[in-house]
Amino acid sequence: MPPTPKIDLHDFLRKRFPRFFDLLEGRKLDWTRASKAYITAFDKHRARFERTKTPFRIEASLYNIIIEAGNGDKTAIRTFEYIRNLFTRLNELITPEEKQLLQRILFGVVSNIDKKYLNFLGELSVLNYIKQTKPVTLVRTERPVFPDKPKGVSIDFDFRNNLTGLIWPVEVVNLHLDEKNTANDETKERLLNQKIGEKLLVTGIRKTNAFTLAPVVRGTWRQIYALKDYYARRNPTFENTSTPLAFVPFDDEQGNPVYKFGTIDVIFDGSTAQ
Repeated sequence: MPPTPKIDLHDFLRKRFPRFFDLLEGRKLDWTRASKAYITAFDKHRARFERTKTPFRIEASLYNIIIEAGNGDKTAIRTFEYIRNLFTRLNELITPEEKQLLQRILFGVVSNIDKKYLNFLGELSVLNYIKQTKPVTLVRTERPVFPDKPKGVSIDFDFRNNLTGLIWPVEVVNLHLDEKNTANDETKERLLNQKIGEKLLVTGIRKTNAFTLAPVVRGTWRQIYALKDYYARRNPTFENTSTPLAFVPFDDEQGNPVYKFGTIDVIFDGSTAQ
């Protein structure tokens, strides 16, 4: 059973991933709280092992990805390169004012382990994708959907269209693929109905066409390809919902790694998945 890690996230990232601090734009995170949150999550996993005797497994964290990439793990190297490229591109695309709105997401990236870490990374990936493809400015994050319920359901991003001035709210929903929920068409349909349908219902997005729900799927390239094939054959549709987005690591024809994030209908085009 692994011991509780002794970790100073601020010092670790300064040495191993200084690009992270560019998005902070001089603002400070509560690094003591972030480190404690990480350790608390780790201890919960360890307690579960002690209680159930199930394998002690932590799926991912930025900390673990960087460590394993340094140890030469191919999957970790690809993931870390994607994250580094993502942060580099975001730093180029967004303004200092927009960066100030990302504090909650950046805190979530560094303080979480397992799938919660991936959820925050998904939000940053969607932000990067939208900034590259739309003429918009990020104006708010975590805005309450219902003004009379400020502590109720919130929307991830409010963008202002730079051409029309209209506000465009975008909510991200993360779908984690595995062998079971991609086993056949029925399990895929059940997953989509549960995750996307529930998010539409809870957020109230159904009540207006002004919202867009952006699904982000996580899994192996085979699982994501299986979902792509399902969409091509069955064409599932949900109100105000975009085609799912995904990160898939590829090798190109020369064997060089390619780090793509895009809609599942085109993300495999021109590449060889490994």
